[in-house]
Amino acid sequence: MQLALIREYVKPLRPKVVLFLIRQDLSQAIISTSTLNKYRTNENFSQNLLFRQDEIDKTWINFIKTRINIKKENDHKKIIRKYLYHTSRILTLANIRLIYDLNPLKDHYQKKRIFTLEEKHGQEFEEIIVKSDRTVKEWGGQLYLVYQPQKENFIDGGPHYWFDLALKISKKNNIPIIDMNEKVFSVHPDPLSLLPFRKDPHVNAKANKLMAEVIANRVIRDGVLDPR
Repeated sequence: MQLALIREYVKPLRPKVVLFLIRQDLSQAIISTSTLNKYRTNENFSQNLLFRQDEIDKTWINFIKTRINIKKENDHKKIIRKYLYHTSRILTLANIRLIYDLNPLKDHYQKKRIFTLEEKHGQEFEEIIVKSDRTVKEWGGQLYLVYQPQKENFIDGGPHYWFDLALKISKKNNIPIIDMNEKVFSVHPDPLSLLPFRKDPHVNAKANKLMAEVIANRVIRDGVLDPR
């Protein structure tokens, strides 16, 4: 999706700096569609979205109207589903296991998940980043990989597998990377204050300001942008 955005919207603007955001929850967003894959397999593919905003607006309006109608039809079913869900959690003691972290296979599944992610998506991930970098270099711009961790990483000590993979790609292809875990979250005296209501998955305005300062300082130090 980021490769598509670069080709459709960033390329016509030809900025000096392009930020390729890598979130630790990237695996939840991995999708594969024939249209998105065309950006990866065909470097000349474009839908000319910059000039089709009216179509895009109409598509979103129709989508929202459809979702509203579906919601109205399903509202009465939600009450039943919610009741069944909570009942099942009580019967299976799911809440107790969650509270006391009683999941002996958690580490096993986590390690298996990390291996599967790298094995299945590592090559595609590198290909997308390299093609994004090549596209940005066409107009003399500079691509930066920007890693943003989540609460499970800087509070709970969870693995930074997407950062580790991105770091390998960065070193191999000479693409600069900015680690927001190192620069912002892990060194902050109260990192939970950087999250809305002190919870995931997004960061708040305070965190965005700190990250923006880190990025600005880095690109100025690299000589990519002139602070004047």
